[in-house]
Amino acid sequence: PARTTSLLLLSLLLGVGGLHGEEQRMRVAIVIENFVHIHHNNILEAINEINSHDRSIISPHHITHNIDISYGIDPYKALMRTCSLLRHNASVVLSLTSCQTSMALQFMAQSTNITHIYLPTTTSCVPDEQHKSLVGPHNVPFHTDLEPSFKFVRQVTDALGWNHLVILYDAIFTSNIRQLTDMVSDARAPSKVMVKKFRNSMFDKSAGQERIAQFLRDLQKEGDFSNFVVLAGTEHTMKILEESKTINFSGEKYKWIVANPDIDRRSLGMVSNDTNVIAILRDTTDGMRGTSEGTVSPDTYHTRMSIHFIKDAILMAAKAAKHGVFKEQVECFENGHKERRRYSNVVTPVFEKLRNQTVAGHTGLLLYTEDKGVLSRPNLTAVRFDPMNATSKGSAWVTIANYSAIKQQWKLLTDIDHLFRQQFNSLKGLTLRIATVVEEPFIIKNRNSIGKYEGYCIDILEAVRAHVTEKGSPFDYELYEVPASNYGTLEYDEVRGEYWTGLMGEITSGTADMAVAGMIRNYDREAAVDFTASY
Repeated sequence: PARTTSLLLLSLLLGVGGLHGEEQRMRVAIVIENFVHIHHNNILEAINEINSHDRSIISPHHITHNIDISYGIDPYKALMRTCSLLRHNASVVLSLTSCQTSMALQFMAQSTNITHIYLPTTTSCVPDEQHKSLVGPHNVPFHTDLEPSFKFVRQVTDALGWNHLVILYDAIFTSNIRQLTDMVSDARAPSKVMVKKFRNSMFDKSAGQERIAQFLRDLQKEGDFSNFVVLAGTEHTMKILEESKTINFSGEKYKWIVANPDIDRRSLGMVSNDTNVIAILRDTTDGMRGTSEGTVSPDTYHTRMSIHFIKDAILMAAKAAKHGVFKEQVECFENGHKERRRYSNVVTPVFEKLRNQTVAGHTGLLLYTEDKGVLSRPNLTAVRFDPMNATSKGSAWVTIANYSAIKQQWKLLTDIDHLFRQQFNSLKGLTLRIATVVEEPFIIKNRNSIGKYEGYCIDILEAVRAHVTEKGSPFDYELYEVPASNYGTLEYDEVRGEYWTGLMGEITSGTADMAVAGMIRNYDREAAVDFTASY
């Protein structure tokens, strides 16, 4: 059955031509198949926001709009409808469609010399080697830059010594998997990196979860793998993580890295408590300029992100149009016949004038490259899912690293050994890192021995160790002072979100396994860590 499809004709009033400063209209035809639940009001709000907040990019121009809607369009009808929009001097086609429709529009763009920008939901349609000629100069992919995510995967897997790992991906990332595989294989033998693609039939609702479970059981037969990297959409990622616990792929031994930064954080937060997972995510739902994600639903999340990508595509088209509008003859197929018509077109080579320029977009820093199209490079955050570290607002995420799109570098917020959640089933043979704050009489520095402490809390700690040793689980510990010498407060900033400082920060970040000190209990602290009974 045909999907509900909307064709929207947007008129961009841009002063891109004329020797006397007169303004010229440049129209953009936006083709949307409505599986992302985008409505007219969403587009109107996007246009208003561009006019209000993006003046530095489009100034002194102003964007106006006309909307033309049609329903139940298949790829052939989409082509015909797009051709009719071209009759109204539309010079840029922007698509957010199914794979089949996107490929049809790509062939049309190549034959008519029209600029076609296609958005993230169609990245699975990036042409293979056989159809490389479709990419540029007339077809411009617009997608998230995954290289920062891949670099973090490489950094973590190298530091943790993952000699064997499995990379799981779905069709959306077919064009990206080679880059990820090459990056992680560079530091280890290729035979130690297994790459598996999800079969679409695995996620057939009529088959339940059994096909996913069988897929994972087949992995078990191929080797004793315990380290996994997942590069897939939200739904596929969630189903794999959920099913992993049923065949013992969860728990302390098994570690997962989710490498798709556009995955929905709220859905990911619903994984099993036993799953040891790190996720690389956009720092906020609204990209670089937005507000914090809160508790938006998955549908709202993906709709909002799609709207932001549409806004950024329009910004890049407007930026490119400033460099000139070209008049030329184009051919378009209409009513089954090839007809030659004269249109006003902005041809894609104008985009080449944007090389090495960055635009601050709604989804990240926007950069045009000839071979990859427009890349959106967002600020990222790497988080560890840990329900034991829930805050007063219910968050179960611990931030372990941040990526700055401007500086193009990652900053670790904890040491490498504490990136993943530590799950202790027994204390036997462990050396615990214990944080403390000196405050007499609870913690007293031994003046006669550097690095030694005594006091009431130390007496309790030693009594606990003696009791546990008697029960057959002897452990050792390393005691260290918190650098800031304070118990900690709950803070918030736009980059890190909600976080703890001081002694509390050492525990919630995983830097310390526990703390021993005369710290007062309060509501916020009890919501974040486990306390002993008061004494």
